[in-house]
Amino acid sequence: MTASLDVSEVEVAAQRVLVFGADDSMETEIAQAIEASGWSVVSSHDADYIRVLVTLESFSFIIVDIKHAHDTGDTVARWILKNAPEQRVVIVAHEPGIRSAIELMQLGAVDYLPKPLRLDRLVSLFGLSSPSKRRSQLAHVSMKVPEEIAGYEVIDAIGEGMSSVVFEVRVNGQRQALKLFKSIDSDERREQEMTDRFIREAEILLEIRHPNVVHAYDVGFTPLDTGKTVPYIAMEFVDGTTLLDATGPNATMMDIPKRTAIMARVANGLQAIHDAGIIHRDVKPNNIVVSRTGEVKLMDLGVAHLTSSSLTRPGDYLGTPAYMAPEAFQDGHWDYRADIFSLGVTAYYFLTYELPYRATSVAQYLQTVQLRQPTHPSEYIRGFPRCLTRILAGMLDRNPARRYQRAADVALDLNAYSQNPAISADDLPCGSASNLWISTGRD
Repeated sequence: MTASLDVSEVEVAAQRVLVFGADDSMETEIAQAIEASGWSVVSSHDADYIRVLVTLESFSFIIVDIKHAHDTGDTVARWILKNAPEQRVVIVAHEPGIRSAIELMQLGAVDYLPKPLRLDRLVSLFGLSSPSKRRSQLAHVSMKVPEEIAGYEVIDAIGEGMSSVVFEVRVNGQRQALKLFKSIDSDERREQEMTDRFIREAEILLEIRHPNVVHAYDVGFTPLDTGKTVPYIAMEFVDGTTLLDATGPNATMMDIPKRTAIMARVANGLQAIHDAGIIHRDVKPNNIVVSRTGEVKLMDLGVAHLTSSSLTRPGDYLGTPAYMAPEAFQDGHWDYRADIFSLGVTAYYFLTYELPYRATSVAQYLQTVQLRQPTHPSEYIRGFPRCLTRILAGMLDRNPARRYQRAADVALDLNAYSQNPAISADDLPCGSASNLWISTGRD
């Protein structure tokens, strides 16, 4: 399955090249040819990472050395040509591999490059030209893109939410993301609450150090043109694609184990947040990013709730409704298990490209999530694995007591499936007490 890219990402994605199996000299040649014109190179020797990246994103070209690691390159090239025929694959091989290269071109590869590579041949193949500057990419953000914020050189605006704008910045030669609070509420009390929530997010990110949670480096205050002084968070820059952008209607059974492994890493990140005494409250595909090197990061803790804090009051409906647990709409008293429900909705969507509850409005969703069972995933993907159905059930049960009680247990079961898709539901290391879908005989 290819990435479903946001319009603002197309220009950037169209200037990237993925390379598999290159030795040092080949990587150098490709980098010299491409990066001189502003293109970027993503390189890996890990076949599984390559499959994940090809599944999630689009590239201008994918260069494969077919003689890498006992013909692994040939296998990877065939997999890409079969499963992502829209990607432009270029084969690289020494003279003895010409026969294989021709066969791969008959299967859909766009070109063949003999080794050693020639720089002029690469330039000719890619038709390189200087890309347009990215500063106009998000010209529609609600505030002027500054040249500098608190000593950070601003490269571009890369996102905007209700209360903040996110910039790509550079400091001491390092790329970072800087999230800047924007003053938007004329109600001073309400704006102070939003400011406090923003600062709390910074404190959370500074505290948590986990490979599956975006890490913050710095928090501070800076003046705006309006004369107000607002907080900012400088954090890890993750160059990648959100799960929302990476999900599309062409999901296949072949994608499921790899996607399950991604969700296991999200669950591990969520457990790290819970271990810090925090409820995320907004787990959803748009708050999860997969980097171009295969890292998975959970981000955006702007509505998170510290279990020791009174800032978020009972009855405050923070979060995104389609991913919220039933108890969030009732008395407002919810705990870590509400995040596990949201994780389940996210996993369901990532695996099926559909939401588990059909609704056309928030009001209808509120009623549906409390009164009806979610749609069985096999209605969207025929033959959806029974074992994975049981894992989803353990996250989506309306009763928190029958859900998984720990995100770490979800991660263990998801990993068990991703590593052995033939595993029986009865052999999962953790499991849950959920009886969801069992009464239908379709679990």
